[in-house]
Amino acid sequence: MHTFLVVDDDAIIRRVLRTVLEKNGDRILEAANGVEALAILRDFAVNLILSDLLMP
Repeated sequence: MHTFLVVDDDAIIRRVLRTVLEKNGDRILEAANGVEALAILRDFAVNLILSDLLMP
């Protein structure tokens, strides 16, 4: 099992990515911004970060 962190300010994009990635049994963590992402990374080891580059 892998752990992915999805970072995007658009909740719909996060939901779509979660739906696709969870089908493989992977754990999906979500953050709406960089601050939330950094907080998650303090507590969890992730295999891959999928991040929107154009967030406010």
